[in-house]
Amino acid sequence: MGRAARLLPLVHSALAVVALAATPVAAASDTPTELGLELIPWSKKLAERRYESPRDWDGTIKFFRDKFKGWKTIKWSREVSLPAVKYVHITNAAENGKWDGINIYALPDGRIRYYLLTRPPKAAVPKAGADGTSSGKAPADVSTGAKPSTTPNSTPNSTAPAG
Repeated sequence: MGRAARLLPLVHSALAVVALAATPVAAASDTPTELGLELIPWSKKLAERRYESPRDWDGTIKFFRDKFKGWKTIKWSREVSLPAVKYVHITNAAENGKWDGINIYALPDGRIRYYLLTRPPKAAVPKAGADGTSSGKAPADVSTGAKPSTTPNSTPNSTAPAG
């Protein structure tokens, strides 16, 4: 047996190890993401946050079911209850994510699309007024809970006659 024939199996196994080691890295870099969410590989971007799935309905649903398996913050719902309409909504209840939900729907011609919903911005907390209240209005009387009168000719607990 020649030297080349003895080295050939070693070369093949070395190439196989290199190919296997490089595969996960290549697959991870090809995976599209948006708003921190991993999308279906090879999805076609149609518009901002709107994609067409390369998979059929069952394959698209399976991708997201597998992706969110065990997540307690994910809720699945069918918001349309017509037999001819294929539509599923996924809600993300986790407050730290950038996406709020995913709408998955089938078009009449069989194409499957999905749309990512962004999380609405958190409501701004009103600034405190000069007196420490949030509205800037006069604080309530702590003992009675009543607000002081604001009419021009009245003073609280006044006994002097008007005029």
